[in-house]
Amino acid sequence: MSDHSSPSVVVDSPPPNVFELVSSFFIKRKTVKKKSSAALLLVLTSYVGACGGPPEITPQLAAQDSALTEEVRSTQKHQDQFTIEADALIRDIQAFRGQHGWNELAPILKNSKTASSQASALKVWGEKWKQAPNTVSQRFQQLVERSSAIEKRRKELVATWKGIKTKEDDLLRNSGRFKAREMDKAVSVQTLNYDIYRMNLSRYEVDELGLLQRLDQATPGR
Repeated sequence: MSDHSSPSVVVDSPPPNVFELVSSFFIKRKTVKKKSSAALLLVLTSYVGACGGPPEITPQLAAQDSALTEEVRSTQKHQDQFTIEADALIRDIQAFRGQHGWNELAPILKNSKTASSQASALKVWGEKWKQAPNTVSQRFQQLVERSSAIEKRRKELVATWKGIKTKEDDLLRNSGRFKAREMDKAVSVQTLNYDIYRMNLSRYEVDELGLLQRLDQATPGR
């Protein structure tokens, strides 16, 4: 019996949902516990139906995926630690802002043109509010220095996530498993995933006094 008796009809199966596929890639990368290329392998294998043929995982691609998994895990830990320290600093700043006479103290700290003019204004303020001006000034400078240091770390984390996102996009493209028309969707999903981390970091900023604050928290003052 001949296999060529009639032409066969090939019906394309619907392509997998790119959002779910790439999101699952990202989730697997976040939750993988050991150094391996399991995340990439699982995703590429799940995509065989749309692209045809078994996935070709080169040693270089697997090594890049493993290294990226470790970098994501490390950066997550750094961001968790950043959040703990940033929130602790903000509590100290809120206590500083919450002292009696803050509404008069803030303009002195902000607008004094010289150290001597600030010292004079702080002396008057301290006599009125029964506060030691030198102690208040030193405390303020310490908080400014800590805020500057934490802001530097915040910017470094933002840059790190941007770099990781670029590497992730390169892995998707170099895998050769996504069709051209699906690549933009895949990259968009990756952008959304990593933007979540950057959005969490963007809640923090340094205000006009040089003090760290969280945009989703009210600033106390009296």
